[in-house]
Amino acid sequence: MLELVEVSKRFGGVQAVDAVSLQVDSDSVHGLIGPNGAGKTTLINLISGLLVHSSGNIRLNGRDIGDFQAHQRARYGVARTFQNLRIYPNLTVQQNIEVAASTVTRTNRRQQASPVEEAIQQFDLADKRRLYASELSYGHMRRLEIVRALALVPHVLMLDEPAAGMNQEETEQLIEGLQWVKQNHPCAMLVIDHDLRFIMSVCDRITVMNMGSVLSSGAPADVSKDPAVIAAYLGEPVS
Repeated sequence: MLELVEVSKRFGGVQAVDAVSLQVDSDSVHGLIGPNGAGKTTLINLISGLLVHSSGNIRLNGRDIGDFQAHQRARYGVARTFQNLRIYPNLTVQQNIEVAASTVTRTNRRQQASPVEEAIQQFDLADKRRLYASELSYGHMRRLEIVRALALVPHVLMLDEPAAGMNQEETEQLIEGLQWVKQNHPCAMLVIDHDLRFIMSVCDRITVMNMGSVLSSGAPADVSKDPAVIAAYLGEPVS
């Protein structure tokens, strides 16, 4: 379980994240949405350790990981993808995955079975193992990032705009893939995306951020009807 308690981040005079609290259970998919500049990616960067939070607590399975460096969090089970692809283009698909899997092997920290082989099949990469990552289609590059993250055998998997740039068919396949992860290798999943249809289809709960703060949180159907959420997306004041 991932738990954030009043997590904040300030850059000089800018409050990028303001006392955000949320909880993601180990068998659920939690959406994180909001207008551009709402603080979503900053929050994921705080959880993964790329940024240091100014205040609050970040806990994974009850343990405070706020003092862990990024590589320590990865070894403890914090995995993520990026809004801008960060695969190794000059390595093969198999080598990209092995880089992440070797981290688990070195630390011997979790005894559960690795989801890698099944994930390679599920995300349509089985016949592409020997291709260089740069030879993949854009959609398959996105899938490779997810499989590489799963190679860490994560306790929490964070996906930053995984459906960005995908067509409808690819998005449907991605939804099926994430549902497969939830059913077969449950972990706390936190997903950012601007495709609201995708978010509504895949998430159990949704948190909406605006200007660094939590605007609304709850079931997808409830959040989508929240007047404050509608106003934030349309840029209108709440009456």
